[in-house]
Amino acid sequence: MWRFKCLVAGVLMLFIGLLVFVTLTAYTRKSGNTGLDMAKIHLLRLNADK
Repeated sequence: MWRFKCLVAGVLMLFIGLLVFVTLTAYTRKSGNTGLDMAKIHLLRLNADK
């Protein structure tokens, strides 16, 4: 039973780690022409709606 718990915990940690990695990569990756990252683009869109 303890092996199953360790396996489930390991898979869960791997999935969460992958999710964090993909999120950080997406938000710090520079855009093609403008050279902005995702956070700056999000702020520009947010300010444009006001």
